[in-house]
Amino acid sequence: MSAVAAVNSIFHPCVVAQHLSSEIVIYACKIGLVVTIAYPISSQGRRVVPNGIFLWKELQGLVWECFCGLVSGQPTPARFINEAFSGHTVVHCYHVKD
Repeated sequence: MSAVAAVNSIFHPCVVAQHLSSEIVIYACKIGLVVTIAYPISSQGRRVVPNGIFLWKELQGLVWECFCGLVSGQPTPARFINEAFSGHTVVHCYHVKD
């Protein structure tokens, strides 16, 4: 079973949108919408790559929300993880430990 097929159906459109996009798909609880944003540019004028997003966010004092706000209506921070085995940067709900 693919990872997309295993996702709760309310989140399926969000996950599909992220898989189809070369940019970042996030949920913005304040406006109640899933939005696509461009990868940020560092102070050196370079595009921030996925494994650098967490540090960049911290330096900017930003918190990005996970898609759980679709269910709860409350802002829920996302947790960025650089997976050693796959080399991918993935985002998990802050409240989910796996």
